[in-house]
Amino acid sequence: MSTHADVVTLTYPLDTVTVAGHWIWDCPRDVSDGLATCLFRRAFDASELGASPKLRISADSRYRAYLNGRLISRGPCRGTPEHYHFETIDLTGLLRQGRNVLAVEVRWYGKHFAQAEVHAVAGLWAMLGDASRPGAIVTDEAWKVLRTDACASDPIPAMRPLNSYCAVDPCEDVDLRRLPSGWTEVDFDDASWTPAVAFTEAYGRYQQLKHTHWFHELIGRSVPMMEEMPIAPAGCLEQGRITLGSDPRQVRSIEGELHPAAGGAAAFWADPAEPLTFAEPGTHYVIVNMGALVTGYPHLTVDAPDGTLVEYRYSEALSRNLVKAVRDDPAAGTVEGYFDLFTCPGGGVVLAPFVWRTFRFLRIAVHHPDGPATLKKLAVDFTAYPFRQAATFESPDPLHKP
Repeated sequence: MSTHADVVTLTYPLDTVTVAGHWIWDCPRDVSDGLATCLFRRAFDASELGASPKLRISADSRYRAYLNGRLISRGPCRGTPEHYHFETIDLTGLLRQGRNVLAVEVRWYGKHFAQAEVHAVAGLWAMLGDASRPGAIVTDEAWKVLRTDACASDPIPAMRPLNSYCAVDPCEDVDLRRLPSGWTEVDFDDASWTPAVAFTEAYGRYQQLKHTHWFHELIGRSVPMMEEMPIAPAGCLEQGRITLGSDPRQVRSIEGELHPAAGGAAAFWADPAEPLTFAEPGTHYVIVNMGALVTGYPHLTVDAPDGTLVEYRYSEALSRNLVKAVRDDPAAGTVEGYFDLFTCPGGGVVLAPFVWRTFRFLRIAVHHPDGPATLKKLAVDFTAYPFRQAATFESPDPLHKP
């Protein structure tokens, strides 16, 4: 018997605001093949936005947006150039009196974006305001922009040939030493940044002659924002050292012979966390078992010397030479999935991928050539469509029992 607690509405209210402003970048019409990353900042006074203000934002290929240093949105929702989505974020209660800063990191993937996505040309579009003036602030030359080479000039292939099908976003190789420290914060000095280039007017769906010059027809996203909630790993599967065959700075992965250590690792994901310190220089690793396949963002707080290289390697099952056996049997192999790399600037830093990842096992490998490195805290934010169970099913047939 199926029972419903209430009426279920499957539609999501579409934002039909009239689009204003321009697409901006640091140059006109960037359609380069390789990865390009631009950082944007826009300072404003809260009084400029009126009552109950909202942010509407989109980018090509992907963005993450911060208000006064706080992450408030990721996107855009996948679509096509003819239905290019923007997110709508209610800023009520998020603004401070006086000066505020919206900071946005945009990555143009070039030809390396996931084949489940469709993109056209690098750019950022945003509009802030209330119901009476939704375009009180729009993307234009008043925004500041800085192109950064902190990300690898060409994204790492996700363990695949370029001509094969892959639906995941490109792997990351990020040198945090090349990112301006504190660039998302209100008090950051962006005087040396350049004015953004407004390279084409932004249009909504059917707003201008049923097409746009750069093939972005903006439309409000038709599904809710993905939820994000903290989850805890099940435990540590393995800890040890890696014998390297070459300098890890000259390759895009930390590979070599694994030497498992006896005993389990300190629970650096617990609350309170038990920091895990690698005192001796070299390459160390720990395999975290989530206990189930998850989609999410790992956030690792690390205290390590300048130049320390940290690798996140993700896998749904343990394998050997990419051949899977029993997915959680340590004898089946190790973590051979796709990976992200981060180079630490020295001192404390939080390492997190730009996009969500899928994994049951997360291998964290740390190469620190000088001095101790400490994994202080691992936090994992689960993300998925915000599913709400609205009905139940009961049957006397034992085949229908879980």
